[in-house]
Amino acid sequence: MAGKSRFTRLDAFAKTVEDARIRTRSGGVVTIAALLIVIYLVWGEWKDYRRVVVQPELIVDKGRGGYHVFMDVMAGKLTSS
Repeated sequence: MAGKSRFTRLDAFAKTVEDARIRTRSGGVVTIAALLIVIYLVWGEWKDYRRVVVQPELIVDKGRGGYHVFMDVMAGKLTSS
C-alpha cells in the first residue's frame, strides 16, 4: 500500500482479517487518543500524589472502645500573694 499515513503505522488496535493484520488510519488515531488520555490521567495522579495538604483537624476513633489518657503536667514555681 503506497502512501500509508503516519497514523496507520501507529495502529496498536489493528484489525485481523483472514490471518493478516491490517493497520488503519482510524486505529492509529484511536491509539494516539488512548495514549494521550493515559498520559493525562497518570500525570494528574502524580501531581495529586506529590501535593501536600495540611488539614488542621483531629479525628478520634471511638469505635475501638475506651482509651485512657493520662497527662502529667508540671508547672514551674508559683508564688502566692
